[in-house]
Amino acid sequence: LLGRVYEVRFKTSMTPEQLMQQVKRNLASLGPEEIANFEKTKGVPWRMSLGDEYHIRLLGPWNGQVRVIEVGEDCFSFVTLEGHPEAGRICFHAKESDQQVMLFSIMSWARSRDALIDVSYNKVGIAKNLQATTWRTFLNRVVELAEGEALAEPVVSECVLEADNPG
Repeated sequence: LLGRVYEVRFKTSMTPEQLMQQVKRNLASLGPEEIANFEKTKGVPWRMSLGDEYHIRLLGPWNGQVRVIEVGEDCFSFVTLEGHPEAGRICFHAKESDQQVMLFSIMSWARSRDALIDVSYNKVGIAKNLQATTWRTFLNRVVELAEGEALAEPVVSECVLEADNPG
């Protein structure tokens, strides 16, 4: 499994709950349209609930579906459905790190669906770069949505959990 964390710190007058409410409502407008486009296919358009589903149109032949498996006041999570380029889970979370300083993070744990995706992501780097661009754009747009002031550029980190690693 590959774990990835994308995060940004910024000043805003919004609470984590207010910000996440806006993110949930505006999910389709936060990603870069030319790379990844979110379209709700199941559920009420203006609200995010457990079981809602989104079709993600991705650049290239690797479109996919995700389902909402967690919805909180300051977070939500998706799990990928069959046919998505990755098999895994992604979580979005907003929290106040200091007074009026927000930390918005996206954390995913996933593996490639098949060998072609694995080569594209890990060997050639095309999918990895597109994915990083998608989530950096998403984070920058979250800062704009919050009418915030970024304290630094979004940070990306990753780690690998080997199949034979018990911990």
